[in-house]
Amino acid sequence: MNNLTSFELSLITECNILNDRYDNVCELLENEREKNRKLKNHHKSSINLIQQVNTSVLKKNSILTKGLHGINQLLIELYEEIDKNYTESLERNDKLSMNCAKSELDLITEILKEVEKI
Repeated sequence: MNNLTSFELSLITECNILNDRYDNVCELLENEREKNRKLKNHHKSSINLIQQVNTSVLKKNSILTKGLHGINQLLIELYEEIDKNYTESLERNDKLSMNCAKSELDLITEILKEVEKI
């Protein structure tokens, strides 16, 4: 090494510095790749979780909709039966039964309106 000129020594020093910098950049790049890989995995996990939640919500919503439809049908049937009783009370001119049936019809009508809001 003693036979090297100062210019050659300078070039060797510069080369060593560039190699160190290159190694640092490679290390930083590898760290960024690892972060990117982790983010991609997290993203995939998040998407899977969201899909599972959406599927669960859809299933629950379907169950609730069917239940609500069943309740609505029962209320309609109840309304029809009370209406029939009201009509029979009118034919018999039974004031007490008419008032009772009318109150029941009003109540069922209000319940149906509330169920429709849901």
